Amino acid sequence: MSAPLLDVQGLRVRFGNTDVLHGVDFQVHAGERVALVGESGAGKSMVAFAILGLLSAPGRISGGQVVFMGDDLVVMPPKALHRLRGRRIAMVFQDPMMTLNPVLSIGTQLMETLQHPPPGLAKVDSTEARQRAIDALAQVQIPDPQSRLRQYPHELSGGMRQRVVIAMALLQGPQLIIADEPTTALDVTIQADIMDMLVGLCDSRGMALLLITHDLAVVAESTQRALVMYAGRVIESGDTAQLTQAPAHPYTDALLRALPQMAAPGARLANIGGTMPDPGALPSGCAFHPRCPHSMADCRQRMPDWYPSPTGAAACHLLDPLRADNGTMP
Repeated sequence: MSAPLLDVQGLRVRFGNTDVLHGVDFQVHAGERVALVGESGAGKSMVAFAILGLLSAPGRISGGQVVFMGDDLVVMPPKALHRLRGRRIAMVFQDPMMTLNPVLSIGTQLMETLQHPPPGLAKVDSTEARQRAIDALAQVQIPDPQSRLRQYPHELSGGMRQRVVIAMALLQGPQLIIADEPTTALDVTIQADIMDMLVGLCDSRGMALLLITHDLAVVAESTQRALVMYAGRVIESGDTAQLTQAPAHPYTDALLRALPQMAAPGARLANIGGTMPDPGALPSGCAFHPRCPHSMADCRQRMPDWYPSPTGAAACHLLDPLRADNGTMP
């Protein structure tokens, strides 16, 4: 297999004296769709911000590498990293109003992306910029794209605004799109339309997608590989279809059981007892053990190693081949 497009190795992030990412490792290959999954506070968005150099003080990368197309972004000079953002890696945020300026028209914002690029990149004249903006809106299935150029963000629905943000992300032809909960605030039907469109664009353009979400149902429909995070660590990884059918880690299993569609009609929805631990006060051993129905002494005393599983690999003592009852999660 060719070298990965993105290779994250031992990524650690610290805020003040508190570690919030603990040696995250994963790869994304060209054209591949990969998900980072977990509850709020698991560290998913922190991974995205670290990749793009968007951590706010006092946050900082305290260890590891983020190698993109052969370049380590951790040590890349700020100006070079600024040129890379948007052109080679684009970000789609959960709330489109984090990206869109409410007092500028859609056309102005799209065209300025091309007419005022980072230093060192060629500018585009107004005629070409306008046509490329229209083409980008058409590609994200916005009807009558020419008239939309004159509209302002508040005149569009939430789904339309998110389509505009995706169009903006496409303008420079990136190799990788990082989408951070891109459909959470939208109606369920619109969520499916947006994700179908995003997957289709990635496939047609050969772009890779790193999808950050808490929703395993979205992951199952949109990605090829999934990485499950808990308390700043990746705790399971594997083929999405297999992982969502037969998870190896109790946390992944709990996330799946909590999906509304998993409950019988009229039955109470399943939930995961307890809450994500505070990064500054992680429990000993496996961080999930206070919430895990299969917790045992080993879980409380030491971190589990990574073990192969039928779907990929997971960090769980249940999979230890030296245990007589390994792999017996109900």
